[in-house]
Amino acid sequence: MPAACDAASLLRSIDASVTTALERARKAGIDDPVRLAAALSAWRAVARTAFLAGYHETMTDRRLWPAEPRARHELLRFFLLEKAVMEIEYELARRPDALRPALSAAVLLLSEPADEAL
Repeated sequence: MPAACDAASLLRSIDASVTTALERARKAGIDDPVRLAAALSAWRAVARTAFLAGYHETMTDRRLWPAEPRARHELLRFFLLEKAVMEIEYELARRPDALRPALSAAVLLLSEPADEAL
């Protein structure tokens, strides 16, 4: 399994934690969902950036983790999309009511400009 697939799994976990927190807050009737969404979005960005910086620093075998930022981005994007599609398939088969996070991930990835950093 490529290293980027493992990295994509962790990034999806970070994204899923944000989505889950927002869903739970919505169901609980939180007073200020906009403020919570902004705070979670900021946390997501910091967590993803910190993880990717540490991962890049640690992964010195360039056969497993490309040195060129664009190549890393495209590799991660591929595996993130693969994971989102697998999640969609899983949720459709088992929990259609829990489909929103997987669909959101796929839409976000597919709507991201090609030159935008993860």
